[in-house]
Amino acid sequence: MAETHEHLPDLLARVADAAGKDAALLVAKEWGGQRMYLPQTLRTNHRLVQLLGRTRAQAVLDELGYGQVLVPLGPMADDAAKRQEIRKLLLEGVSQSTAARRAHVHVRTVERIAKSMRSETKDRDQISLF
Repeated sequence: MAETHEHLPDLLARVADAAGKDAALLVAKEWGGQRMYLPQTLRTNHRLVQLLGRTRAQAVLDELGYGQVLVPLGPMADDAAKRQEIRKLLLEGVSQSTAARRAHVHVRTVERIAKSMRSETKDRDQISLF
């Protein structure tokens, strides 16, 4: 790596080296916690090209290679506001994968929150015998 990106997970540090730190943050925001597919040849309508422009998107492809990569969350940390946003999205009936994408969190985070919500509902619906 040309520059040190200690605060970024390896994959995002590689993106930062290839296309700049802002590109790594955009990739984390768009795909953090999700799989990103990189084709052998980038087309203009590929989301990475739309986000970064052709030159920087190609630099990312050259660095990572084609195929699927699991993009880490990086600095897109899970906090109370994120959890609240996810709960709201799930209550609106949004799918777990869509909620993860919109909240910029890992789909496993959404799964844990959904499970917690089901548990809370179950506990609330249980009749007290005392």
